[in-house]
Amino acid sequence: MNETLLTYSINKISSLKHYYEVEKENIKQTSEKEKKKHIIGAMIDNYLSLLAFSNEDLKKDEHFLWMEKEASKFIEKIEVFKEGKSKRVSFRFLSEDIAKAVGNISEESRLYDQFEEMPDILGSTMLIMLITRFEEFFTFFLSTLYVKYPEKYLNNQQLAFSEIQSGDIEEIKKNLVKREVEAKMRENFKEWFKIYSSHGLSKSSFENDLVTLEEIYARRNVLVHNSGIVNASYLNSVSNSCEKEGNKLAVDENYMNSAFNTVNRIVVLMMIEASKLNKNNKDKYLKRIFVSLFNMLRSEEFAVCEPAYGELYEKRDLNTEIKIMSKINKWICIIALRGKEEVEEEIKAFDVSALNSMFKMAKEILLENYETANKLLEGLIKTKEILSSAIEEWPLFRWYRQSEQYSVLKLKFPEDFKLESTEIEQQNRKNLDKQEYIDSNKN
Repeated sequence: MNETLLTYSINKISSLKHYYEVEKENIKQTSEKEKKKHIIGAMIDNYLSLLAFSNEDLKKDEHFLWMEKEASKFIEKIEVFKEGKSKRVSFRFLSEDIAKAVGNISEESRLYDQFEEMPDILGSTMLIMLITRFEEFFTFFLSTLYVKYPEKYLNNQQLAFSEIQSGDIEEIKKNLVKREVEAKMRENFKEWFKIYSSHGLSKSSFENDLVTLEEIYARRNVLVHNSGIVNASYLNSVSNSCEKEGNKLAVDENYMNSAFNTVNRIVVLMMIEASKLNKNNKDKYLKRIFVSLFNMLRSEEFAVCEPAYGELYEKRDLNTEIKIMSKINKWICIIALRGKEEVEEEIKAFDVSALNSMFKMAKEILLENYETANKLLEGLIKTKEILSSAIEEWPLFRWYRQSEQYSVLKLKFPEDFKLESTEIEQQNRKNLDKQEYIDSNKN
């Protein structure tokens, strides 16, 4: 298994999430601004529709009475006429100035509805794109398995004579893998995971996320094929759903954040478990996973990183220092998500007596013993064991950076805190070409 797949896939999902965050704010501002322009006409149009078609009991409803009161500030002399099976409502604005200010109420109502729907359109589009990114990841994952274990998947496959005639063995292999993977990807995602499990890979760390993923797929299908309206297909796919047939499914901010976390967790935990397939370079593979996770931690993806660091810590093949760092980073996630109280006693019991100053400092930072931590940090900065950029970027120092002790430290080392650094690694390319990734698995 090629560990660069995780970096590539997470970057693709992160790009989508960043786009969603930016557009969400833009659309929210635009939607609210434009709805205010058209709300009066929309309200009057809605009131007149209810007046024409609602029964007498509904007309006694508190909301209807409120609309009637508000509408009376703009219109008068309302009459309802029957025209065959439909009805027509006539009215008059209180003045020409009001008529000009409000405009055509049907058009105003249409525009209001369009701007109100904008956030839903963005959410629906992003959910569809997120599933596309997940399927792209799984396509690469299966391609890797098919290339790595050709006897398991390709031995009994038939080739057309025209394919054999080309004479290019590598091209034939590539096309055969592509064809078989595409066929598998047309099946339900549960079938993909049967292949995953057939290699002795466990789903136990993300079983709950797979249940959520099933709902995400069902919601995507309803959005694409049924305008987001719950139908029997959705209810059959989602066990214990609280939705009822005919309900309109929302894809709001909370839902999208949960969906991003679900997909990211599955991707990361799958790749950690896939270390079992890298018998010859497992340590290198897990180190690269650790680096990818750290980038997610810096982006405060705590809900994804917490279970991932927990799984990394359990890997026996992982370097001892990275194991300890995984435990520390898991604590950071827990503190950020649910508070220090959950892990405080565990951190206090963490024996650092035989460890270097970096780990001793980390323990003091987690326990918010900033005076003691500062003394250790001063020594680490002087020996260049820690750079100021790490203090400014590592989420370990997330709360420390708000403290008085942090200000004191910066005053003691003014030149150090002007420095910047970056880690450059060939394997951590952001722009990994799709075909390059697949080809790299042949080597």
